[in-house]
This record gives sequence, C-alpha cells and structure tokens, in this order.
Amino acid sequence: MSKVILSVSVDDGKYTVEQDLKGRVQALRHGEQWRDCTGDSLILALAQEVEDLSHRKTKTAMSMGYSMDGLRKNIVRAHNDLIATIDDANENCCQRVAMQSLTQNIGVLLCLFDNDVKDDFNVLHDVVTLDELKTPHEDFDDD
Repeated sequence: MSKVILSVSVDDGKYTVEQDLKGRVQALRHGEQWRDCTGDSLILALAQEVEDLSHRKTKTAMSMGYSMDGLRKNIVRAHNDLIATIDDANENCCQRVAMQSLTQNIGVLLCLFDNDVKDDFNVLHDVVTLDELKTPHEDFDDD
C-alpha cells in the first residue's frame, strides 16, 4: 500500500481502516491485513465520519480547555481582589478600634492630671465614637 492518507482505529485499536493515495481501502485486524475494502463506499464513508468526529472532539476539547483556563484565571483574579478588599476593610476596622482605644487611654491619663480636661476629652471621644459607627460601604459609596 502506498502512503496512507486516512487511518481510523476503533475498538481500542483492534480494527483499523486505511486509505492510501491511490484510493485503495483496507481493513486491518490487530495490525494485520484483514480485508480489502476498496470500492466499499460504506466502509470508507464510516471511516471518514469517524475521523471527522475525532477531529471535532479534539478541537472542542482544546477550545474548552482554553476557555476553562481563562475562566480559572478570572476566578483566581476575582478571589485575589476579594481577599485584598477584605484585608483593607479589616485594616481600616483595626485602625478605628485602635484609635478609639488610644483616645480612651489618653483621656484617662489627662483626667488623672486635670479634671477640667475631662469635659474637653468627652467631646473628643464622642466625635471619634461617631466616626466608628460608619459602615465600610459608606466609606466607599459613590452616590
């Protein structure tokens, strides 16, 4: 047989249909010549259909693989953005709590030295506490 232009195997390689450049078609069984199928249009048409479907399957699988890779990258990117946003929100929350604690401690120290300062401190403490009541989405609200 001259150069093979079509080779389709089925049943885990048990059967193979081959067509050469001259148009001859043969069936192999376990890799050995089994039947001459030249002129049998059904065998050739089925082999061509199996080859076409196999190419389509490979092409679809590859494009799905690329789509899945893109989807995977987008999910990772979104996950990282979410983690960064949560970290920022946690940091802002911790800073607020630390500021409130700091103002309370300063107030206690000042009150120990001078009772007149106590009234001024209470006003300052109330302002910081009101800022604490803001929710994170209010800080980022564009409306």
